[in-house]
Amino acid sequence: MHFLYKIQYPQQIKTRRNMRSKVFSAVLLLAATVSAEDYPEVSRAGKQIIQLTEVTTPGFATPAVLFNKVKNASDEPKYKDYLTSLGKRQQYIVGGEYRLRYVEEAPLLNYSYDITQLWIQTTFDSKNILSSQAQLHGLYPPSTNINFLNEWQQRNAVPPLDNVLNDQWTQWQQELGDKALPYGFNTFPINVQGHEDDYLLHLDGNNCPKFNTSFQAAWPAYETQAQTTYKDLLTRLGQLFGSTMDVKTALNACDYLSWAYYHDIDLQFNVLKSDVSSCDAFTNSYYNLWLDVDEGLGYLAANQFLKKTLDQLKTMTGHLSFKESFFYKHFLQRTRDEEMLGSALDDQPRFYFYTTQQQYMRMLLSGLMGKTNRAANPQIFQAAPKPSLQFAIEVIQNTDGTKQVYAHLGDNDVILGGCSTAPCDIESFKTYLTSVATKDVTTECSAKSRMSMY
Repeated sequence: MHFLYKIQYPQQIKTRRNMRSKVFSAVLLLAATVSAEDYPEVSRAGKQIIQLTEVTTPGFATPAVLFNKVKNASDEPKYKDYLTSLGKRQQYIVGGEYRLRYVEEAPLLNYSYDITQLWIQTTFDSKNILSSQAQLHGLYPPSTNINFLNEWQQRNAVPPLDNVLNDQWTQWQQELGDKALPYGFNTFPINVQGHEDDYLLHLDGNNCPKFNTSFQAAWPAYETQAQTTYKDLLTRLGQLFGSTMDVKTALNACDYLSWAYYHDIDLQFNVLKSDVSSCDAFTNSYYNLWLDVDEGLGYLAANQFLKKTLDQLKTMTGHLSFKESFFYKHFLQRTRDEEMLGSALDDQPRFYFYTTQQQYMRMLLSGLMGKTNRAANPQIFQAAPKPSLQFAIEVIQNTDGTKQVYAHLGDNDVILGGCSTAPCDIESFKTYLTSVATKDVTTECSAKSRMSMY
């Protein structure tokens, strides 16, 4: 990963990329898990990427359930399910990598933040909002700041408060200089919608009775299977935590173990790497339950995202005006003032950036792949459920004018629905999306009194 932010010339980019790849491959070789040849080429240099969609999960957070099993009481988190410093660092580094790929190597985005190029949205969860902020600071670090004040503005940037701190305003103004914020930090507008109405990133049993009915019907069979498949793990967790573990409690216990393991927190018992690996497999089986339920419902939870993706691709191929897309119309409906927009959104954003939890991200990805490709590529959903896991969809324009769609989870290729290889012909993927993005989610979820965002 890179941490130096300055204009990079082609040879500098190539050199830095090669150095990073060699170092990364060497680390993998030392771990004896993969050869250098297995490490995918991730450079975007020379590619004409014309649109990007990313869906990421939040960085490491404190456990959702606190078991008070730390050796030192001061190590027990004060807040549940809250982004940790490690989680912030994870997201910042991802943002830095995306800057290298999509600003320096393939110039999709401007050097400095441009509000018309990005649409940023998260679920209504603090760890997701904070994760988005951290990743965006990696994508647009302070050195790219364009928020400056002239001398007159600096003199008048004084809050309407009595100055009771011995003229501290003057000292602070001098320290800030011509930068709006210390060190030139950027700020970003993050769109958030409450869980009750969020059918794009957070459809589940709490806001959709139909999904809840299917999930509850599937749970007993999953629970029975999990008790058999992960019998040894449930026994081990019961021994560690001092109580018999049912499946739901065991999932929370695994969350707690992973938090302690990756944050180097000493517990009242020893946690082995094998414990974490077993927990990863157990947690993945739980996420796969969500995928099975949604697949059985015809991708109900993923449907609004599939529709929005189809609209985006139609605008890229000239089959739909951006101003006729549901995204644009609904944005206007929310602002209720077309004049306010002016020409700022005549063209759709180049980068759609979303943050949601693991099970929702995986349901969106499952819907994008389709039943056949999910079954043929089960390894995609066997990825360790580490925080900051993300998938991205790139629209690439070739030199002959044709367009392709390339998707990846982390840096592993994803075969999209209607396709047999990666990258995929954009028309084939559009045909697949047209066949599955057919749900009226607000009706199927009995949400007639509420307005869904998408």
